[in-house]
Amino acid sequence: MLYADARCDRPFFWWSLPLAVGLANAGAVAHLKARHAAGDCFTRRAAGRAYLGMAVPVNMLLALLLAWRSGILSDIAPPIAATPASATALVLVVALLFALASHALTSLVLPWLTLASAANLRSR
Repeated sequence: MLYADARCDRPFFWWSLPLAVGLANAGAVAHLKARHAAGDCFTRRAAGRAYLGMAVPVNMLLALLLAWRSGILSDIAPPIAATPASATALVLVVALLFALASHALTSLVLPWLTLASAANLRSR
């Protein structure tokens, strides 16, 4: 594919995706920290939901903006989908799956580590 058209690689998009995941993670951690300080997240399950509730939409938005800016959306979605509405749905589903895959493990591990370290600090 690269041999036929070198522009299909879209290096701006692929090299910017880790930055989008990192920014979404930083925003979600700051949100989780603020919620925990306010007393809203005392269980691991609530902390995980708060983290995912912030990380997934931000990651979807950033990934879609990067895909739109790099031009990869117009290259991938229309040839696969039959109608413009199905192309939009396909793009949103792919962005959601990417965001969930990027933050699913972190939403389980981060609250466990955060609340475990907070419990250790209180017991001292």
